[in-house]
Amino acid sequence: MHGAEDTVVPAAQGEALASALRAVGTEAGFRAVPGADHLWTGAAEPDVEDCFTASLDFGRGRTG
Repeated sequence: MHGAEDTVVPAAQGEALASALRAVGTEAGFRAVPGADHLWTGAAEPDVEDCFTASLDFGRGRTG
């Protein structure tokens, strides 16, 4: 997940990282969060909640 409007780390860098990881056989997804700048500033509340929940799930080893 990456803020589509990120002014600190351009979303293209996140896309490039995901692509490079997939190129070497690693599972990697990429999702641009509409309207979000760095640290989810400007994102809709449901998107922020989804990002937070997905991050916690990832940290706990849960995916899906």
